[in-house]
Amino acid sequence: MARELWSRSALELASNIASKEVSSIEVVQAHLDRIAEVNPTVNAVVKVLADSALADAKVADDETARGISRGKFHGVPFTIKENID
Repeated sequence: MARELWSRSALELASNIASKEVSSIEVVQAHLDRIAEVNPTVNAVVKVLADSALADAKVADDETARGISRGKFHGVPFTIKENID
């Protein structure tokens, strides 16, 4: 890849996934790998939901393969910062 998947914008990833240049699973795994690489130092992600993220990515890829799209960002992973205990 010319640029690491984790460094691409959401719009770029959406386009890459829609065109089947990459799969949602590949994108999620790239982000999980990056979290594993840097999170011990920066502690930015408190709870990593790797299993459910990969399962959801598989569903998104299966839907994409069947021509189903749930919107512009279908298959693009995102994180929500937990800030309320």
